[in-house]
This record gives sequence, structure tokens and C-alpha cells, in this order.
Amino acid sequence: AMQLVAEGDVRIRQADQEFTATRLTYDFGTRTGQAENIKTKFKTYFLDTDRILLKPGPVYEAQKSRLTTCDREHRHYQVYSRVVDVVPNEHVEVRGGAIDLLGVRLLTIPKVRRP
Repeated sequence: AMQLVAEGDVRIRQADQEFTATRLTYDFGTRTGQAENIKTKFKTYFLDTDRILLKPGPVYEAQKSRLTTCDREHRHYQVYSRVVDVVPNEHVEVRGGAIDLLGVRLLTIPKVRRP
């Protein structure tokens, strides 16, 4: 199977979703890969994450992420998580998360799922 490795200002498009990343590895045979230091937007959600695992479907598993609907440079609030599962046009599920409001940690949440 053919594999791709890209570094720098990488733009990834899968289905209708686009990411920017600093590094990408992708296996065209298995349709799986990994991207690092990613910024993207899913509908109204802004996602910044250390790593995204790309899976067939497409399904995305974001690790060490910050998720918000706030579009300001200094976010009013963010949900931090160890793992965010994204199934485009279906749902976003945050596991191992915490909520930060104006820079103050309010609470931790084991799991949240949103359409």
C-alpha cells in the first residue's frame, strides 16, 4: 500500500472536512493516518488538538484537545479533553474533559456527546 508523509503547512481534506496540521502520515490502503498540531472547525465547533487519528468512515479521534464554539482569539470558554471522537454529520463525543471559563477551571466531565 502507498503511504504519504507530509510536513510543514499541511492541509488535509477528507470528505467535506478540512484540517491544517504540521505533520501528516497516511496509508492509502487502510485509509488510516495521523496528523499532528491540528486546527479545524466542525460546523460550529473550533477544535485545536495535539494529534488526530484518521480512520475510515471518515471518523476522527482527536487526542489532547481544546473544543469551543467561541471564535475569539482568547476563548471565553473551552472544553479540554484527553479524547474527542468526531463522526462528521453525526456527533462529537468528549471523553476525559474539563470546562474552563475565562481561564478558570470550573469542573471535570467524564463524557459529553453532542450532535
